Formats: sequence, C-alpha cells, structure tokens
Amino acid sequence: MYRLLLKPETIYDKYQGFTYSDYQNKLTEEIIKNTPPTVFESFSTDRSYRYGIGLNMVIHAETINRATIEEAIHRFRTISETDWRSAEPAPRNELPHESANMAIKRLTRKDK
Repeated sequence: MYRLLLKPETIYDKYQGFTYSDYQNKLTEEIIKNTPPTVFESFSTDRSYRYGIGLNMVIHAETINRATIEEAIHRFRTISETDWRSAEPAPRNELPHESANMAIKRLTRKDK
C-alpha cells in the first residue's frame, strides 16, 4: 500500500505572504488587467533542433482548429517560410481578459 504525502507549499515573505505559484497567478492577473502586453501575429523559426526546424506561431483567431492551423501554415509558406511579424497588433478587445488558470477555475467552480 502506498500513500501520497503532499509536500506543504512554502509561503515567502518576498512574495507578500503568498506561495510561489499563488504569487505567479496573482501577478499574471494584475498584468492582464492593468498593463496587458501588445500581441502581434507572428511566425518565428527555431533552428536549434537537432533534426529539422521548429516553427512558433502567434495567430489571431477565434478558435484553434485544423482549418485555422492549415491556413496559418499556408500563410507561412506564402511569405517564403521566414520570420514575420504583423505591422498591426491584435485588437485588445478581442484578447482574453483573464488568465487560463482563472478561466479554468471559473468553469470548474461548483455552485452549491
């Protein structure tokens, strides 16, 4: 028989009395709410792979599905398979206003 003993999370004074993960979540929420970064559509290649080339994409789409991915790959090939960044940022009102952690908490919250 085995029993999993969870390691207690450490609370740090330098993180204002939060655990590291709680502080990280709080900071993420504050950034999204108060000083959101500017997000641009972009393609960047990563040639550090031993075999092949990696491709990082930031795309502005309502949903990510097969058609969206195939269209982004087609655009990447159209621009000669090179690094690229859009001249205009994605509209702020179309970007998330909460972190992934907060969205998951909201969706899994059980009201009794």
